[in-house]
Amino acid sequence: MPSQTKASRRHPIARSLTAAVMAVSLIGLTATSALGWGGDGHRAVAAVAIKLLSPEKAAALETLMQSSEVGRSFADSASYADELIRSHDPEHRFGNWHFVNWPVAKAKFSQSFCGPHCLVSELPKQIELFAESNDNEVRALALSWIIHLVGDMHQPLHIADRNDQGGNQLFIQYPADEPGCDAGKQKLHHVWTTAW
Repeated sequence: MPSQTKASRRHPIARSLTAAVMAVSLIGLTATSALGWGGDGHRAVAAVAIKLLSPEKAAALETLMQSSEVGRSFADSASYADELIRSHDPEHRFGNWHFVNWPVAKAKFSQSFCGPHCLVSELPKQIELFAESNDNEVRALALSWIIHLVGDMHQPLHIADRNDQGGNQLFIQYPADEPGCDAGKQKLHHVWTTAW
């Protein structure tokens, strides 16, 4: 009898969630150029992902998230890492999880772009935690990270490095009539994540 792979031994919800995340990833490749990417962008990714699951699996994940310390719907859990975890992370332990410095001139990924922690190394760890843990609090927190990091993975300023710290050192002129932005010079990253 052939041995099972680690992925095939995972909980059925973990397998379905992985498939949904991958489908959203493909959708995200086309959607990111059209949308800003603050909390609303993250919630949009999560809303698409939950719709790709069976009603039973979607209900199970909604229950998991709302009955945990995360205490949010599946879609609202997508911004948990930015709205709560970052504000309670004075040592900035999780800051590097949100991006990878992949130089735009490099066609092929190298682990050297990642450093000790980055989106590319942390997302698989969170998927494994979600799939392997029997503790619903651990699973809910891991799932909130999975949803969030998939969104970050499709935010161009979180995945491509132009030596501008994800658009934080690139200033642009932006009109004052856009929500979340003042007239004059703005950081590109700020405009991207706040202006719709």
